[in-house]
Amino acid sequence: MVRKQKQASILEFSFQQARTQAHVDLTEDEPIIPKITPEPILCPVCATTMEPWDMDFRIKHVEECLTMSTVKEEVPVKTEEVKIETFEEVKIETERLQNGTSDEVKEEVPERPPLPGKSSSSKKRKASLSAVQKDRLRYVNSKEEVPKRQRLRIELEESPTELLPSSRKTPIPDLKILTFWPDYDRKYEISMDAFSFKPHETITQYFLSHFHSDHYGGITKRWPRERTLGSKIIYCSTITGKLLAIKFKIDPEFIYPMDPDVRYKVYSYEGPEEAHPSQEKTPGIYTTPIDANHCPGAVIFLFESVNVRGESTYKLHCGDFRVCPKMVNHPALRPFHIELKLPLKLEKVYLDTTYMSPKYNFPKQELICSSVADMFSDLVSDDKLFGEWFGTQAQSRITDFLFRGAQKKKKKFLILVGTYVIGKEKLAIAISKKLQCPIYISNINSRGDKKDIIKAYGDAYLDSVITDDDLGNHPNAIIHLVPMKIVGQAQEMANYFNHNEYFKHFERCIGLRPTGWTFENHVTDDNFVDAEDEVPMLEAQGVSLVSLVSVLSLKPAYSYRHDVLRQNPPDKIKKGKIDSSTCKIYSLPYSEHLSFRELSYFVVFFNIGEVIPTVNAENDWTALMATSSLVLLLKIHYVNQLEEPTSLHAINVPFIQLIPRHAITHPWVFVTAIFAEISISLFLVSAAVLFAATNYIEKFWGPTEVLKFIVLVGSITNLTTVMIAIVSNIFREDVGGMDKPLGGGISYFFGFLVVIKQLIPEHHVILFHGLINFRVKHVPFMLLVTVSLWSLLSSRSLYPAVPSVVSFFVSYNYLRFYQTFSSDPLLPVTSVSGDQSNATVTSGDASDAFQLVDFFPRAIKAPVSVVVNLIYDVSVLLGIVTPFNDDAVEQSNLRAQKLSEQVSQANRLIANSVAERRRQVALQVIEDRVGLT
Repeated sequence: MVRKQKQASILEFSFQQARTQAHVDLTEDEPIIPKITPEPILCPVCATTMEPWDMDFRIKHVEECLTMSTVKEEVPVKTEEVKIETFEEVKIETERLQNGTSDEVKEEVPERPPLPGKSSSSKKRKASLSAVQKDRLRYVNSKEEVPKRQRLRIELEESPTELLPSSRKTPIPDLKILTFWPDYDRKYEISMDAFSFKPHETITQYFLSHFHSDHYGGITKRWPRERTLGSKIIYCSTITGKLLAIKFKIDPEFIYPMDPDVRYKVYSYEGPEEAHPSQEKTPGIYTTPIDANHCPGAVIFLFESVNVRGESTYKLHCGDFRVCPKMVNHPALRPFHIELKLPLKLEKVYLDTTYMSPKYNFPKQELICSSVADMFSDLVSDDKLFGEWFGTQAQSRITDFLFRGAQKKKKKFLILVGTYVIGKEKLAIAISKKLQCPIYISNINSRGDKKDIIKAYGDAYLDSVITDDDLGNHPNAIIHLVPMKIVGQAQEMANYFNHNEYFKHFERCIGLRPTGWTFENHVTDDNFVDAEDEVPMLEAQGVSLVSLVSVLSLKPAYSYRHDVLRQNPPDKIKKGKIDSSTCKIYSLPYSEHLSFRELSYFVVFFNIGEVIPTVNAENDWTALMATSSLVLLLKIHYVNQLEEPTSLHAINVPFIQLIPRHAITHPWVFVTAIFAEISISLFLVSAAVLFAATNYIEKFWGPTEVLKFIVLVGSITNLTTVMIAIVSNIFREDVGGMDKPLGGGISYFFGFLVVIKQLIPEHHVILFHGLINFRVKHVPFMLLVTVSLWSLLSSRSLYPAVPSVVSFFVSYNYLRFYQTFSSDPLLPVTSVSGDQSNATVTSGDASDAFQLVDFFPRAIKAPVSVVVNLIYDVSVLLGIVTPFNDDAVEQSNLRAQKLSEQVSQANRLIANSVAERRRQVALQVIEDRVGLT
């Protein structure tokens, strides 16, 4: 009788031994069991021999291997297609293949042995990975393979005879078009970083400043053939041209590569002429690419246009750049230095305003690189410093006791440097030079062309230290260039460290997150933004003179002990122990854009006619803030150019300020002048009024309505003021008055007074213990009279009387007849907030408390009422305003009453809060005194 076998476990089944074939005689009483040759029992994960261990220990070992490891699958290499260009090459290659003389070498790839008990000739199943394994493979560095076979694709295409159709509909914006004038009645245009728009009717030359997606965005392989049949159309640096060919497979026949520091003639005004290096001065457009100190291949373009009369004009397009002494002292830019007696003038400078705020005053790029390199050098050589921040013992894992015999000493650091497609390599090079360690290029999240991109830089040192070994041959460290996402979050970096099993070879994994805006923003895992370039930072309140002077005089310092290591301090550890955190991320203020301090000096250092912000310019509000901030820099710049000392008040900036002669040709100044005053004192006063008023009114209206009110009232007031000034100057034959700037801040000053009267119509203002007592509704009239008398008697001009009066009436009419709000009395604010589902939206404030005559004293109300009623009747007849009905008046009265109650309640809360704070301070003082006695 045969003994029953016990049920086999899944683990036993996975390790069952191969059985040899044998004949069994069923006639005998007991079966004949053939002799089995035992085979070694190996761990299916790490291939460790498990014969000496019992079953429980084998199970435990396999579970630990499955937990700590991942199946390293080789990423399949796509078969590359070799394109043979010429007919001769096609013929030779075809004959070679037909004659069987191919010298193709078949690479032998070791295959995994078949499972025990399976024939080697059996069909192989396609390996299927689980979701967990697929997720792990996203972090695994695969080895580069040479394809076993390359398929030849022979293309005998005819040259296209017509342009390919384009699906782009958006035209190129004016900001990305540079216009040159060969003659008075003729112009020529080129574009800069404009590849995501529809083909232009006249532009045939497209310049590319550098290889970042926010600048080359829109380029595809077919992009050139949508605009030309075979001529050079993309003008860029030599490195950028190589990157275009690698990344997008663009045919080099469409690219005109230019070496830095070489002057090229790119267009001739006298007839067709191919681009070429040139030092001549014949009519045409010349450009000199200058290293932008931004990313590999990035340049700024200095354009020179020589018209048919031999006159030269210059424009500088900066793209993205970081100012350095080499750039400022470049031979092509030296003639524009203001320190020269007769400097040349840059008519327009297109400026990188990524960090248009004094808040972003980060250290120099070289200081960051040297400090971080010194940090790793000191940590490697100084065991005491290493122990202070990371502990003194190597961290062990649960499986380390199984491999004690073969375990090697771990290296100290795996250094991960976050990079974009290109950029940030300078930081890795600085560390590598200091430690003399290699650099490994990770190929995760890439198409396998990352190494080709790095090789295209042509950097001799970088080429010499790049290695294919992700562990490296340095005894203490290796640098990995990884996507910025890996160092963006601690979990991402931990996955990279664990899934590649780097914990077996390195004690610590250090991630470096080099983004300039981390200097002030204290970036964490929660607020990190993964973008190919740094996020634009622009403050809404503009730049004050105090902050500007402070920034220009402050040179930020940087040290790795204070600014780097303290970001991620060690856990509280006892002597002889280690910090529990293996992976640490440090954010570095390494920026490839110029800081606000460098931006300020750049504007002041050169003889510039007009500065045009290129970052955030698509947002009207931020563009206005950028221009208003640059006004102060330009004024200081103009003062530095004058031989005789003068005041900022005497300097005019016609493309931003409100100057009658230039306002008609620069219509945008009606808006920009709102934020650009004619003197520093008025600028500070206007900024204070703007901040205080908007902060108060926003609570009742919302930010959108406040901005709409400022721009609408300000622009209409400035337009009216300029028209009156022009007529007045013509009538008085005052030619000089056409060039006098007019302040634009007063355009919204009286508008705010009208708004406050609407919010609190019957409130009283009491000053000096009742010595001065007047109603809020009379404040606008009192100030109007004061400003008008001072304007006529002191300055003897219509300014600032005219903008004051115009601002008052424009703002009143807008609030009285046109501002939209909900008719629901429970919603006293405008229609920008609250639940409007059951409310109807009406226009104007028809309340009795907001009548125009209420702004005037009782003594003159009667004659004013006659004039106001007459104007109102005429406006109704002309259809300018819509008369109010009884329902509108009733709803407006209810709204005004409710709004007044809200304002009173808010004021009481503020007063109570102030009183409570004072009481707490008094109690604290009493307690301190009692404690001392």
